Amino acid sequence: MSVQVNINAPKRMIQDVKNFYDSPKWMGNITKDIKKRIVKNTASGKDWRSRKFRPYSQAYAAKKGSGVDLRDTGAMMDAVSTKVVNSLTGVVFVKAVMGKGGINRAVLAEYHNFGQGFNPVREFMNIPESVVKKLVKQFIDDPVQRIVNRHR
Repeated sequence: MSVQVNINAPKRMIQDVKNFYDSPKWMGNITKDIKKRIVKNTASGKDWRSRKFRPYSQAYAAKKGSGVDLRDTGAMMDAVSTKVVNSLTGVVFVKAVMGKGGINRAVLAEYHNFGQGFNPVREFMNIPESVVKKLVKQFIDDPVQRIVNRHR
């Protein structure tokens, strides 16, 4: 009489988890979500902390005729992009493309974000750590838990 011990199931589970972590897909989901949040907050006149932007100057507000949404032609916000460097690193950035008047959109974004030149600080290119933790749970922790549960 004998008892057979099979360790293939845990081995497959470990391999599935490794394959998940090695895939850049989940990082792509995280960066896309962060981009969406940045664009949405900015369009609603809020910085990355969800605080209202400082108002435009009276002269510019009269010319633009809307609230502070950092959108003149739309080229800067349309240039917000994502890049997956590897399965552990992703970047949300403003592409260095030329826009209206020959202004580099990445440079213009820096002027707005850090308050350079005639622009006050309107920091829109950032994300709260609490949001990052939620995204890690949503796009990493929960899927890994589902993989583990499948192998039980």
